[in-house]
Amino acid sequence: MARLSEDALFQHLGSLLSGYPDHQGPVEGDLPVAEQVRGTTLKLPVWHREADIPLADAYVTALVKVATHHKDLMLE
Repeated sequence: MARLSEDALFQHLGSLLSGYPDHQGPVEGDLPVAEQVRGTTLKLPVWHREADIPLADAYVTALVKVATHHKDLMLE
């Protein structure tokens, strides 16, 4: 996983949000709380249409499977 400071949002702000110039973003360690949150957070898509229900169900099934078998997945 890329470091938070390497995210396009911090390195190429102008390409993502018009009106903001590109700039040198933060370097590793500048945002310790944000880096900790990013390293321990799972971002899921937002489902908002009826047609998304099968995909949302597939995510739930996968998460339950991982949670159920997490000890088998741990590296020793």
